[in-house]
Amino acid sequence: MARPRPEPALRPPLGRRPGASPRRSRPRTERAVRRWRSALLLGIALTLAPAAADAHPLGNFTINHYLGIVVRPDVVLLDYVVDMAEIPAFQERPAIEADPARACRDLADGIRVRLDGRRLIATPTTDRLAFPPGQGGLDTLRLECGYRAELGTRASSPVLDVEDLNHADRIGWREIVARGEGTALGTTLPSESVTARLTVYPQSLVASPLDVRSGAARVMLPTRDALPIAIPAPDDAVGVLAALLLALGLGAFHALTPGHGKTVLAAYLVGTRGTRRQALFLALSVALSHTAGVLGLAV
Repeated sequence: MARPRPEPALRPPLGRRPGASPRRSRPRTERAVRRWRSALLLGIALTLAPAAADAHPLGNFTINHYLGIVVRPDVVLLDYVVDMAEIPAFQERPAIEADPARACRDLADGIRVRLDGRRLIATPTTDRLAFPPGQGGLDTLRLECGYRAELGTRASSPVLDVEDLNHADRIGWREIVARGEGTALGTTLPSESVTARLTVYPQSLVASPLDVRSGAARVMLPTRDALPIAIPAPDDAVGVLAALLLALGLGAFHALTPGHGKTVLAAYLVGTRGTRRQALFLALSVALSHTAGVLGLAV
């Protein structure tokens, strides 16, 4: 009688060796869930805690944005500030604190700057990170990023469009200002920040914060034809020398003409049998006196 064949052992899952003990997988999603769970518990604790004087004025969950635009004849400068309240600061601090420059590079992708429809590349130039104190012993987060975008080839009056797409699903203050340096801007955007770059929030606007995510400006650039043309000044030395020579010539010619007592002096010199030396001295005296008179009249 045939013996029953033993049942084959169950095959191990793909990727695991037979007989090996299963390893505990820790996917990134678990860490994300734990972080969100901690943030939720932290938010509940902050909500139940009494209000503190240093709590963020717009609430513990807000992410606030400021974009300052300076348009020059050849370049656009961007001043970008992100102000995170306690909860988002708690979530984002590890990644941003590890590399603030990279955080600014990542935020540059969400800032769209176009000139007549052509997108300009915003190159990061500066980064600055700070952690102002917040509520419940927690810190807020303030990240300042500077960018530079070359205008390149352009029309005489191009249109500049700017859009902020960062943290589009988060609530908070959003502000855009624009001004020109060496250019004139035609825009409805203000030229000054009402929050001093997210440092002082007006109490009258806290209940209904600004939500400006885009703006446009027509840029009036200076043209080369409008530049003043330098006219060379006349050479004063040449003019003075010419006037002296002319006065000397007129005086000498006038000395040779009759009248003004010169004839009487000449007759007296002849009658007294004056020498040539006396005659030359008399002629020179008359010439110099008349030259001085002509110069005096000219002055």
